[in-house]
Amino acid sequence: MIMVVFGHLITFCGIGYDNPMIETIILINMPLFLFLNGIVARKLSITNWGGYLRTKFKQIMIPFFIWGGIITLFRHETYLNFITHYWKFGYWYLLVLFEFYILLCIINILYSKLKNLLSTHLANITLIIMIATGYFATRALGQFIPQNISAIIDYYQFLDYYPYFTIGFLIRQFDITEYLKKYQNIAISSLIIVASVGYLLWNYGYRPEFSVFLVRLSIVLLFLVLFMSFDSEQGQGNILSRCMNNLGFIGRHTLAIYMIQYFFFPYINLSDLYNYLLLTSNSLALVAVTIVCAVAICYLCIAIEKIFDQSWYLRFLIGK
Repeated sequence: MIMVVFGHLITFCGIGYDNPMIETIILINMPLFLFLNGIVARKLSITNWGGYLRTKFKQIMIPFFIWGGIITLFRHETYLNFITHYWKFGYWYLLVLFEFYILLCIINILYSKLKNLLSTHLANITLIIMIATGYFATRALGQFIPQNISAIIDYYQFLDYYPYFTIGFLIRQFDITEYLKKYQNIAISSLIIVASVGYLLWNYGYRPEFSVFLVRLSIVLLFLVLFMSFDSEQGQGNILSRCMNNLGFIGRHTLAIYMIQYFFFPYINLSDLYNYLLLTSNSLALVAVTIVCAVAICYLCIAIEKIFDQSWYLRFLIGK
């Protein structure tokens, strides 16, 4: 969440899209975000998938429509422009996440039928093949979807982040995190090598789409293993423990931060400071300033969420 706000500060309040800082952060922030959503998704044990989707609709889509209306008024736009906007004025993530939960329910129904016909081992292999086939089928469908419809349903974002969400989900489904914890040194070394190879392939123009995916996935998994390593090593009361607790606190308020953050950016102007730091080759200072601002915005959003918590009607706005 801090990385997402970090990227938005540079883009909306600083130096725009055309800079190495943004090129670096967009390589990883949303793939990691959707991957983590897959990690925390429920395992394939949903018996009442209709009720599950209703709950997710309340948590995700009602805030999407309501906050979409609020941001539309804030931007002096029309609601039609919000619905048809490629990025949904920033709220595309909510729609795509709900679409992933629909996908999860479809997978759940198919998997439950597979388990009745096949052994667990074969059912799991078939599940992986089914998810991979679904990705390529979704890619193939793109040529038949009109541009205006693809913008409304955020087809391209769905396609871009499909692999990361489903890989996160599969890691949770098969308890692969336990193996990553057990063999974390081997995992970290292997992922650094894979990321380096992917970067070299990308740099030399070899199948750029696959090379970028390789780099992104290896870095995403590296983040996961490193944070699991930090979490298992932390002691009570030390600096690492406090940092992890603060990160966890921010993480638990992700949805509210994501929805509220956009209302701060029009009132923040860091372009002069950023340009000065870049001209004086102080990139590390730029990163430090932006991280501090991003964390401050996260906590401001959490404070606003606490105010919303005082009323049932306001809690409804943030999916509670």
